Amino acid sequence: MDLKRWQYFNAVARVGSLAKAAQLLEIAPSALSRQIAILEEECGGMLFHRTGRGVVLTRLGEMVEPKARALLDQAERLAMEARESANVPTGIVKLGVLHSVGRPLVSELFEHLRQSAPGVHLHVIEAFSGLMDEYRNVGRIDLTVLNRYKRADIREEQLGRFDMHLVGPAGDPVTAARTIDFKSLDGLPFVLPGLPSELRIRLDQHARRLGITLDIKIEVETIVTMKDVCARSRLYTILPTYAVAEEVSRGELSVSRIVRPEIRRLLCLGVTSVRPMSLAMKEVTRALREISRRLMADGTWPTSIDQAH
Repeated sequence: MDLKRWQYFNAVARVGSLAKAAQLLEIAPSALSRQIAILEEECGGMLFHRTGRGVVLTRLGEMVEPKARALLDQAERLAMEARESANVPTGIVKLGVLHSVGRPLVSELFEHLRQSAPGVHLHVIEAFSGLMDEYRNVGRIDLTVLNRYKRADIREEQLGRFDMHLVGPAGDPVTAARTIDFKSLDGLPFVLPGLPSELRIRLDQHARRLGITLDIKIEVETIVTMKDVCARSRLYTILPTYAVAEEVSRGELSVSRIVRPEIRRLLCLGVTSVRPMSLAMKEVTRALREISRRLMADGTWPTSIDQAH
């Protein structure tokens, strides 16, 4: 029995799409399709119905899916118990982090683990929150540090709470005041992430409720490029202070806190439900809590404009 094929089956069953599962698993769709076909041959029947929108489990697939999940959990548990028999954190921990918090969080975490848990090997992926949710749901990522705008999910804990700000080019008169009403964003030219970004969804909801228009000139999925376009092309974006603190201190960008309504970003630590928590994952989780508290306390991650100055 090839456990890898059952892992592929589990991923496809979770996301309901061969193409999407292949992307998350980082293999070619044709290769994934072949592995599923081999598994179906071994099982003596079809595991998925192909539809115009993706795939759904057949009756055979529905029958074997919980057993496959239990098999993978048992194999993971066995491997984890073997690694941790000496009660020392070891093994790979896959961590997903936002572009805006990767620096200096990852380097601080690496230094912490090098001193306290050298047997733990980090595999870090930077992405936006929506993609990290998908990665975590199929087990490609063990832990995530991502954004929420309402509340943390069930398997998440809040690390910090940050005010959101209108970000403009240096010397911009619109961001000269410490605060700006959301209604004053009407008609401003923006660079923002595309849908289904949770930030975009929240901003669009506020704009519709207030009867204003956010004039989105360009959609960008990387925060470094967003800030560069903001500074060079004199557009606006919306970010927490910690994401632009260095540029503001260097006089490259300016910020004004958005009020009426205020928008707050929750930074949350999430854990995958696909596998049990290993000692290595627990060690990384403890370190992330400690490092996050320190970064907020010393102003590296300012929670407001006042803390940034």
